[in-house]
Amino acid sequence: MVRKGILFFLLLLFVESASAFQLPLLQRLDTLTHRSWTLEDGLPVNTVNSITQDSLGFLWITTYDGLVRFDGIDFKVFNYSNTPSMPHNRATLIHIQDGIGIWVALEYGGVILIQDDTFTHFGDKNGFTSSDITKIMESSDGRMFFITHSGLFVYNGTQFSRAFETEIARQNQIHDIIEADDQTIWISTNHGLIHLDQGKVTSYFISAEQKDVRMLDVHQTSDGAILAATEAGLFKWIDGELHSLPKYAPLSDAPVLNVYEDDQILLYLTQGGTYQDKGSRIEKLPDYALRTQETYHHFLRDQDETLWLVGDGGTLSVLQDGTLQKLNDVEEVKDYYINNIFEDREGIIWLSTNTNGLINVSRSKVRNIGTPEGLSGDNTLAMFEENPQRYWVGTRGHGINVLEGNDIRTYDVADGIASNIIQAIGKGSDGNIWIGYHQKGLDKFTGDGFQNYTIGKNVEINDVHSIFKSSSGQLWVGTYGGLVKFDPINEQHEIFNLDDGLAGYKIRYITEDHDGALWVGTLDGGVSRFHEGTFTNYTVESGLSSNNIRSIYVDESEPGSIWVGTENNGLNRIKEGEVTFINTEDGLPDHIIHWVSQDSENWLWASSNRGVFKIHKSELNAYLDGEVGAFTLLHFGREEGMRNPEGNGSVQEAGLRTSNGDFWFATQEGVAIFKSKPSRAGKVPPNIFIKNVVAGNTSYEASEVQIQKEYKSFDVNFHGLTFAAPEKTRYRYKLNGYDDDWVEVFGERTASYVNVPSGDYTFEVSAANTDGVWSTEPAVAMISIQPFFYEQVWFYLLLVVIIGVGYYSASQVRYKYLVRKQEQLQKIIEEQTAELRKEKSDIQEKSKIIKLQAEELEESNKTKDKFFSLIAHDLRNPFQAILGYSEMMIDEVEEADRKELKTSLEYIHASSKSLLELVEHLLSWASLNTGKIQPEPEKVNLQELIERTHQLFDHVAQQKNVTLESDIPKELHLNADLNMLQTVLRNLISNAIKFTPNGGKVITRLFQDNEFYVIEIEDNGIGMSSKLVNELLRLDTNTSRIGTNEEKGTGLGLLISREMVGLHNGEIQVKSSVGTGSTFTLRFPKEGLAIS
Repeated sequence: MVRKGILFFLLLLFVESASAFQLPLLQRLDTLTHRSWTLEDGLPVNTVNSITQDSLGFLWITTYDGLVRFDGIDFKVFNYSNTPSMPHNRATLIHIQDGIGIWVALEYGGVILIQDDTFTHFGDKNGFTSSDITKIMESSDGRMFFITHSGLFVYNGTQFSRAFETEIARQNQIHDIIEADDQTIWISTNHGLIHLDQGKVTSYFISAEQKDVRMLDVHQTSDGAILAATEAGLFKWIDGELHSLPKYAPLSDAPVLNVYEDDQILLYLTQGGTYQDKGSRIEKLPDYALRTQETYHHFLRDQDETLWLVGDGGTLSVLQDGTLQKLNDVEEVKDYYINNIFEDREGIIWLSTNTNGLINVSRSKVRNIGTPEGLSGDNTLAMFEENPQRYWVGTRGHGINVLEGNDIRTYDVADGIASNIIQAIGKGSDGNIWIGYHQKGLDKFTGDGFQNYTIGKNVEINDVHSIFKSSSGQLWVGTYGGLVKFDPINEQHEIFNLDDGLAGYKIRYITEDHDGALWVGTLDGGVSRFHEGTFTNYTVESGLSSNNIRSIYVDESEPGSIWVGTENNGLNRIKEGEVTFINTEDGLPDHIIHWVSQDSENWLWASSNRGVFKIHKSELNAYLDGEVGAFTLLHFGREEGMRNPEGNGSVQEAGLRTSNGDFWFATQEGVAIFKSKPSRAGKVPPNIFIKNVVAGNTSYEASEVQIQKEYKSFDVNFHGLTFAAPEKTRYRYKLNGYDDDWVEVFGERTASYVNVPSGDYTFEVSAANTDGVWSTEPAVAMISIQPFFYEQVWFYLLLVVIIGVGYYSASQVRYKYLVRKQEQLQKIIEEQTAELRKEKSDIQEKSKIIKLQAEELEESNKTKDKFFSLIAHDLRNPFQAILGYSEMMIDEVEEADRKELKTSLEYIHASSKSLLELVEHLLSWASLNTGKIQPEPEKVNLQELIERTHQLFDHVAQQKNVTLESDIPKELHLNADLNMLQTVLRNLISNAIKFTPNGGKVITRLFQDNEFYVIEIEDNGIGMSSKLVNELLRLDTNTSRIGTNEEKGTGLGLLISREMVGLHNGEIQVKSSVGTGSTFTLRFPKEGLAIS
């Protein structure tokens, strides 16, 4: 698991500008947060050798079990098993050559060059060597130099060769290499200092007698001098000779192993200690870090100007105030053996360890002052900045503290203050500090002592929670007995309470707007504005979220806005008299707002019982105005360095925005101090990339993706490359052409889409780090969704042709039938007319017969119309089942086995047979010319009937993502016509699927209700109005509707079902409401029909 922690280093690790806040006490309290990753978190092994970062932001890590690429969340390991170009897994050094690729040195077996996704290995068969590589250097002309145990090799872009030829074995024992300002190469060896200049090789020695003195390091100083660190001391190359200068005398007692220089310091590292070059002299630095015989060999000057040093024995140190301070004695890393150190582009320090995996160290977003640093108590309350070097911090029960320089001075009741509970601190017009207490009035601090003032005789009027000096110099005091216009000279105080127009009299906060009006926050009456003697009150009746107020902030950049923090319902904005608010339902981490203010970057800062957070104000205003659906909120707690995220409030001030722009917040464990401006890490925008698009079991990793035809649902996986709390990265994505608005998520790195219509889409995603800095460019992927065959133009044209031919054929049949019928009627009329002529006496009777026959003819015509509609309607459902299974066989014919094909053919055969039987039955019925069908009852297993019907519609349901379920507790048998029951169930289940939207559900139930068998088909579809339900089973109305996916029907299916159920002495009942779905209930007498 990834381990996190806070390292409290009493070190000066932040460097401020001369005009910035300079409080030595705070500087010593800067904290570092650390995280670590080991084998359990995805590293292939806990031994990490070296680290670097590529231009995209990925970290590359060498280990003894492969090469690792890290994105902050996931490790991708390259090793022999998945990368055949790697001869083995023991990787040591790594170097990125811009524009070329990544070089990875192997412990033995040569070097690997990674270009894009191609790994190329170079070894002794390629003009290189299989010896260990100890250093990689890139020259200004693009050549790559490799120091190995068998000499120095160079790669010129096409091939390897030795950098120089020598017959002296000790000259192939190389320690260091540099490129000088004149583009020549200097090499330190066990046999002299070698200079390569355009193919010319020159060797330099301390003397002719000391040619075998080992040259351990070579360095060119900032002034251009070439220095040689040797086992006999330090030498300077002057006019073709090596000279030991007098100031190097202190270095002659022990070998000089390394020389380090940056723009601030020049160090000489020896076995006898670390020395600093002071120009005219050399001084040994105090060092309390290194083990015996250990020397620093890795150095890093980070972005905050701190110099980190790693010893060849694994010690990690920092150069602080001229002294080397050991960091290994901090509990979390005290036993760690550090191999190397690296700083990424966000300013995060990465440590590779010998046995403890990978560690990163970064400066926390918060610094803390509490009892460990000298405060009298941790439960802090009111605070006040007297000047940039002097701060007052009150506590609950432990008096008041004055922070100045390196000192903390504490005052309590023994020193003359009225109470140890400090609830308000302010400054009067005379420059004196005023302190408000719990039920003890006020004290004025003059520098010589404390003078106590009480306002009245009751406890509440002396319970002071706020002190505020107005722009006119008037001192106002907020108490739990009212608002006090304080008169420190004559003590003729003016007290305002409910009788004067205040909505509440327990005052917690006082401030002033741009017009000079006072704004007063109360415990029990909301907010009051006091101007020219009149109070204007804002309470819950005015739209305020709560009457229990903790803080007020008058917007400095938008004078018309007032921000009000409440104790129990979020943050309010009063703008031009209109009140709007946000609370936890809108995304606030807590409902309590202890204190609120604004920084120079347009962020609102607030404290709560669940930490400190800041909100981008312009986004919040747009959200409150209904213009956008979200706003940016950044939340800080223990992981960011707070000792205790629980804040304090109902005092003035529970927070400070200091003169240098920092924010101080009172908490249950001291003061939490935040820098308002993002750290260097926070200013670096994360690079965003799309990892892949996944549809079914296929992963697409290209920027242009064409998804296979059978898939319309897919996932897009993406990642923002930031190592500052990557799990808190915020993402904003949109599928153009499908999404109407941007989708914002925190920490989630996958966007899922279901049933996307065919077409071409552009997916865009951006990332923001924990400081709200967004990536400069979004990552983009082009995604193409292929249409199913039935969504293509040719299919619709074919469908139109089939329908047209079918309609024409049916019309011709019906026309011929009507003509024949008309001829028959005409013949009957003629015969009757002749009979009337013969039998005049029967003319009235014959007229009745003619009238009756005419009525029967009209009814017969209606029946025949229904007959043709019935054929068109009922033939569709079996065809759908046949088409569904045949389509599935076509799609899966290559993958399906013979058993699956046989099963599908059986379903098709069964549907075809059922279709043939239905057609024969209906045609026989039509030929009877009576409009009635006689059932042929048999013993029907209702459970099997329902299951077979479900199977026929499985494919249709899957295409709409509709779930088919059944609830059948036991087998029930009914004497009935099987074909008729199949027709009824097919009609009802087909309709349920048709009017259920994608993602819905259809359930079929079977149970016994006394003397009846009951079948229910229930869906959660679009439902019907009561009017439509009443007309549903009538012949004289057309109730046909379009399905949720544009499916069409004739509306006769239910009429057919009603007649068939009626032939079984049963009934159909319908329940439905718009938007919630429908339930069709079939009730059949238990005894069924008699079987002949």
